[in-house]
Amino acid sequence: MKPTTRAWILSAAAVSLLIASPGAALAGLAQSAWPCFGHDAQHTGRSEFAGPSNPRVLWKYKSKNRLVSTPSVAPLEAGQTLGDVYLGHSHYPLCRIDANDGSQLWCTTDNTGTFADRSSPAVGDDGSVYIGGRDNDLWWARATDGHVFDTFHIHTDGDVSTSPMIATTAGHDLILMGSNSLSAGFFYGMRQAPGPLLADQWLNVLGGGLANVSPALSQDGQVVYVSSAGKNLHAIDVNTGVELWRIKLEKKGNGVRAPNFTPVVGADGTIYVGFDKGLFAVTPDGNQKWLFSTDRRKMYSPPALGADGTIFFGAARRNDGMIFAVKDDGTQAAQLWSFPVKGRLINTQPIVDVNGVVYAVANRTLRAFDPAGNGQGGGKVIWERTFPRRVFDAGPILGGPGRIYVGSRDKFLYALGD
Repeated sequence: MKPTTRAWILSAAAVSLLIASPGAALAGLAQSAWPCFGHDAQHTGRSEFAGPSNPRVLWKYKSKNRLVSTPSVAPLEAGQTLGDVYLGHSHYPLCRIDANDGSQLWCTTDNTGTFADRSSPAVGDDGSVYIGGRDNDLWWARATDGHVFDTFHIHTDGDVSTSPMIATTAGHDLILMGSNSLSAGFFYGMRQAPGPLLADQWLNVLGGGLANVSPALSQDGQVVYVSSAGKNLHAIDVNTGVELWRIKLEKKGNGVRAPNFTPVVGADGTIYVGFDKGLFAVTPDGNQKWLFSTDRRKMYSPPALGADGTIFFGAARRNDGMIFAVKDDGTQAAQLWSFPVKGRLINTQPIVDVNGVVYAVANRTLRAFDPAGNGQGGGKVIWERTFPRRVFDAGPILGGPGRIYVGSRDKFLYALGD
């Protein structure tokens, strides 16, 4: 079926809606091991499963081009112990991969040649999958067979390299996504209309480019946070699209596509976002709490949050990288440990398993770190695996018990496990 593409005329005026109930933030996402970029609506990068203890490559799936976004995972079906993998493909917008052997179950057949770029799939609890494409479209497909219900087309030359998020408001799902359209920062909230169509709910023009970021929700699901132009952080009412506040954290922006300036939301509502100067902490009312300087290393990937509040992230100056672990004491960040690595650390969010073990990629190497470090201010590597070709340009995910997936510029998606 050929997807519907239409011109959309959106009003910046808000649509009045009922306020969603607290705790609705996760209602729209599927209950799976990894349903969206950053694992959850707050992008913590923290899984409820333990990772592998001595992993090997179980299988690898070859794409048509480099893989620069993280995959997502389908809910378990009858008889499964691992959910299948949704992959933003470099030739099709979306493919579904068998978790057991890496075989391709299906790819969307419409508009082959579309480059999914850095958008990661968001899996809905209603059996939908959403992903952005370089064809200026947000794609909406059926999770079971890849049937394309609809596309939302940006007519102002706006690649959708953002990873969409699914919120719940006024009793229906709201799909949140941004476009780098004309570097104007078009940020959309849209819903499913009756039937297989996407309808506009609100549009907010943020005034700065939105490339390779994903919106994050507050703990109660009422506010969405998104960065723009590599320098600004915005808070927007999920129900109305009205901007609640914005804060300029860097004097000079960064318009490069590759860095990922996605915000991450802590348990107390603090928003963490990395820019050129380092890691910023911002209060839910829009005030800067602190800046952790990374000593001229630029932070081009989101942090991950441990269950105890430890913040793990990478920063680099050219190929001179460093993995950090810090604690937020309310007024400043206290460094717990650091570990030097080779690599630019662009678009490579670390992840944390249920035991607190931290997994991070740098250059061609995937490492597992003890969250406590080595007791002397340095990091403690539990294990590492180095791959033969090219560098990683996307972070790993935990796809279920003992299973890691990571895509590479060598065109392969790797499945690792014991």
